[in-house]
Amino acid sequence: MSAAVQLNFDNLPLVEAAIRTSFRTPVRLSFAILNRLRDNLGREFQNLEEVSQIEVPPGVNMEMKLTVGQIHGAILTGNSSGLRTTVQQSVVVSRWALDPLRDSPGYPRFGPLRDSHWRVVSGLLEAGGAQNQQFGAVNMSYSNFLNIGGSPDVLERYFSPNAQVALVKSPSQFHKIELAWQESSSIDLRFQLERVRARIGDQTNDGYNLTTVAGSAAASKPDAEEKLDTVHGRLQQFFVDLISDTAKKEWGLRA
Repeated sequence: MSAAVQLNFDNLPLVEAAIRTSFRTPVRLSFAILNRLRDNLGREFQNLEEVSQIEVPPGVNMEMKLTVGQIHGAILTGNSSGLRTTVQQSVVVSRWALDPLRDSPGYPRFGPLRDSHWRVVSGLLEAGGAQNQQFGAVNMSYSNFLNIGGSPDVLERYFSPNAQVALVKSPSQFHKIELAWQESSSIDLRFQLERVRARIGDQTNDGYNLTTVAGSAAASKPDAEEKLDTVHGRLQQFFVDLISDTAKKEWGLRA
């Protein structure tokens, strides 16, 4: 499946879509740079908020914490499509996330999210005078919430044989599966299914969080832009190969 092909679902239980781009050399942030970025993107993002947690760059498997006295970044909010972008020294993360407590906009699809992401990246590098910045990696992830309690047959019901594990036979309860690898094309793939308890307002829902991720190393902004489109195309094919016919029917996959 090429990057131009789009999967269309009528009721996919999507809760988040995110794009992450990392830099090899951190961009030196200042209040002046962040304010300049906000001014340049004022028509797209109305507000600039303080970060409450550190976003981990693609390919980094470690916990990152806020340090008092440092400018860690900011979050651009107030977007009419419901997008939010976190800007940090080493990573830019653009995401759409479902807000079940508000009448938030639906997912605007990959194209608008991608284009918004690159506008922020370009704006940051321009505001910081780092147009020749070396990039590290780019990835994209989709997260879905399967509101089905602790169903023990979740693997057989929603996933194709490609995702089923032969050792898991007739479990009384299914907890978690996570697989990650790199293909010969140098694209990294990750599949995670985990039982979670989601708290929405005063209600608590048991179900499973399904996350799929695809990423690749990238050397420059043009390279990262091309790699992201390739990664998205692979992620689309990965997802449709991952889920079962039952899932495709329940979630309304259009041919």
